[in-house]
Amino acid sequence: MALSKIQSESVNLADNFAFSGTVSGAGGLIPLSTVTISSPTPNITFDNLSTDYDTYMFFIEAHPSNNNVSLYSRFLNSSGVEINGSSDYGYYLDQDGTALSSDGTFSMRLSNSTGNNSYEGYRGVLTLQGRNYAVDTSVKPPQVSGTYSITNGSTLLSGGAFYGGLNASAVATIRGYRFFFSGGNIEKGKISIYGVTQP
Repeated sequence: MALSKIQSESVNLADNFAFSGTVSGAGGLIPLSTVTISSPTPNITFDNLSTDYDTYMFFIEAHPSNNNVSLYSRFLNSSGVEINGSSDYGYYLDQDGTALSSDGTFSMRLSNSTGNNSYEGYRGVLTLQGRNYAVDTSVKPPQVSGTYSITNGSTLLSGGAFYGGLNASAVATIRGYRFFFSGGNIEKGKISIYGVTQP
C-alpha cells in the first residue's frame, strides 16, 4: 500500500536521502550561471537564454567606474542583436518616492544615480518575463520588474522599484538581456541568473 501522508514530526530531515521519483506541483529557482566582473567592462550580457524557462531572475551587484551614473538594460532580439532604437522601450522607476519614467526611449532604466567611491554601487533583483514570447496581439510582450538599493555619490543609502518593457511599436521576440551603466564601465560586479520553474 502506498504511503499518502507523512507527519512532519515523524521524519528526521538531518539524515541523507536518495530520491529517484518526481516531485509534482513544486516550482522554484534553478541556478544557471554567475558572471563575475573583476576588471572594467562596458556591459554584462546574457545571450541565448534557454527556452526551458519563460521567466528568469537576476541577482545583481555592480560598482561603476564613473560617479553619478544609472544602471540600464536592454533586450537582445531573436538574432542576438541589441534592441536599442530611440523609442523602443518604456519604463517607470520610483526611487525614494521620486518617480522617473519614459514611454519612448532607447533602454530600460533600473536606478537613479549611484556613486563609484568606496562602498558605493548597486544591488538589486530583477525578474524577466516573456523569454519565449511569440508576437501575439493578445499577449503582453517581454517585460522586467524588480527592486534595488544603491549607495549614491554622497554615500547615502537609497532605493526603489522599477518596471520596463518594449513599446508596442518595437514588439519582438527576445533571446537575451544586457546590463550597462549610463556612462563608463562596470568596474566590478557579479550577476547570478536563475530559471524559474512553474508549479
